[in-house]
Amino acid sequence: KEMINIYAISSLLAVSTCLFLGVFVYTKARNKLENRLFSLTSILIGIWCSFPLLTSIIADNTRALFWVRIIYIAAVFTPSVFAQFGFTFSNYKKPVIYFYIFSCILLVLLPTPLFIKGITRLSLHATLKPGPFLHLFILFFGAACGWPIYKMFEIYKNASGQRRNQFKYVFMGFAIAFVGGLVHFSPVYTGSNEPFPHDFLLIVFMIIISYSIIKYRTLEIDTVIHRTILWLLTILILIMPVGLMH
Repeated sequence: KEMINIYAISSLLAVSTCLFLGVFVYTKARNKLENRLFSLTSILIGIWCSFPLLTSIIADNTRALFWVRIIYIAAVFTPSVFAQFGFTFSNYKKPVIYFYIFSCILLVLLPTPLFIKGITRLSLHATLKPGPFLHLFILFFGAACGWPIYKMFEIYKNASGQRRNQFKYVFMGFAIAFVGGLVHFSPVYTGSNEPFPHDFLLIVFMIIISYSIIKYRTLEIDTVIHRTILWLLTILILIMPVGLMH
């Protein structure tokens, strides 16, 4: 049974916005490491966001599991790349090599039931049947993403002027995205639908980051490109209610 509904629609919107902003930032300011890392983080999140859409259009669980494991290649590297971005953006000198090593271990285990055993169909969307390493991945996600988000918050509290505003919005955006990740994992433990489509939080995350780029030149993208991002935000504002009506 196909489940094209608000969960799948929000997934499509999140994929589109994450990939758009990731590619946009890379093409406009790829000379800086933090910009390249932000772009890669955004693209990886965008790929991961396709989980609800993909499982809604592939009814066969065996085929869906194959593609979910492909999607999760992006997922297992998201915490490591984001941690490197967060520490680089915060000018916080912490090695992330161990994060990447753990991501590579998870990548090796990804095709096996030790990571994902299968797909569970709920009434409105699908979720994962966890293997033991999925639980470890969720803990890894919490630690690797939570640490740089907390560091951004610390810098925001002690900063002033434009730097304070930049960190405020980047912290807010990624904190909301982090909550979205936790909501995504919640059905693994509750066995029930997500309380709301978590991908809408990823769309909010992208809007906040876009606003920060427009208003405070976060990532040092030239202000002449503001109009393009404004068009993106306008399109999002127009199409989100359409999705909610389905």
